[in-house]
Amino acid sequence: MAELLSFSLESAFHCAPRPFFSAKDAIPAIKKAEFDLAVLDTSLPDGMLIFEQIREAKIPFVLHNPEGKSPEVRGPKIKVFRENELLGGIKLAMQELKAEPVTEETSSAGLYARISMPLLLLTRPLAADVFIRLSDLKFVKLFHNGTAFSPEDKKKYEEKKIPYLYVRRESLNAVAERINAVLERLLKAIPAAPKKETAPILMDTIETIHELARHIGFTPEVQKIVKNNVNLVVKEMLEVPSLAAVLSNMERNKDKYIAAHSQMLAEIGCAIATGMEWGSEMSLKKLAMAALLHDMCMSDNKLCAVKDIKELEARKAEFGPDAVDEYKNHTKRAALSIQGMKEVPADVDKIVYQHHELPKGTGFPEALGHTHIHPLAATLSVAHDLVDWLLDHPGKLDMPAFLEAHREKFSTGAFKKLLKSMEEMKI
Repeated sequence: MAELLSFSLESAFHCAPRPFFSAKDAIPAIKKAEFDLAVLDTSLPDGMLIFEQIREAKIPFVLHNPEGKSPEVRGPKIKVFRENELLGGIKLAMQELKAEPVTEETSSAGLYARISMPLLLLTRPLAADVFIRLSDLKFVKLFHNGTAFSPEDKKKYEEKKIPYLYVRRESLNAVAERINAVLERLLKAIPAAPKKETAPILMDTIETIHELARHIGFTPEVQKIVKNNVNLVVKEMLEVPSLAAVLSNMERNKDKYIAAHSQMLAEIGCAIATGMEWGSEMSLKKLAMAALLHDMCMSDNKLCAVKDIKELEARKAEFGPDAVDEYKNHTKRAALSIQGMKEVPADVDKIVYQHHELPKGTGFPEALGHTHIHPLAATLSVAHDLVDWLLDHPGKLDMPAFLEAHREKFSTGAFKKLLKSMEEMKI
């Protein structure tokens, strides 16, 4: 809910919301009294503790409670808004603070998409005007379409802690065309292109796929980026198919979880399938595409890193009800989106839909038993856990420790066979 509310307020007002998901994070910031308005759900754990800090800092506030209950404090009764009233209550408070609503003519939110600077370097000359986003949601042009973006430019903005620049929404298909040209050059270069060159490009393009799909949907050019990414992964895997080789060259990046996790999942899933002698080119394409698209309907790196429903339930106060719904339904939404794409190999939607299913019927969304789970979905599920293990355990992979920790979870059907095959690899 916090992310949705932040987006709504960015769109409606010249403001920069800062969501917090725990008292530990929120209270130090509140004590600095650096906010014009605080919005708080009083039903959260430590909600009243946070509320007292807000009042002490003399920050104007708007309170939310699912049941509309006012906090039990001395003084006049405090107005509390239910969920369907909350945005209206915030807008009233913003008006009292003299925050002018943004009209359609002046609003910038939603008109621009972010793009990583390494990708701008690769797509020189630039395929579109490039902008910087200022704190008040104003966008200022830095580079013109057709000009160069240099390594010195990249260094300058990174030193200023600016991770992304932006392009206008109407330019995104032109940007996608340029990205495809880069990917096609790489495809022609394999096996000569070194892994250290292709890996960062894959990660940046995976991140860009999510951004493009969010702004313009899966247009033919965006679908082409997906296919080129898949072909890059598969071509590399056909050159060096062993899991040991994949792991030795793998870069782990928890900061960009969605992109890094999807890239690692594609490569590790393909390597495990090859070890099972399921490594036909078509099977690898299915696995790679499912890996790249399995979290396509999620945008929060922290939410995406949640491992299962049990962890989600334990942390639901941190994420809120909208995030819980997003997580529980992301496999279904991704599968439906894939069904609307052209030239997708058969079963990719099914593999994505089932990638959180477990052999004993304890997974989601359908709680299927192992006999009803697609073998490549089982492969993706095991690879998914191995990727998370790698991200959680820096240093060299202790494969025996991973296998022992997951033996009970993956104890039947194709899952058991996958673990046995990985054990025989002697990594």
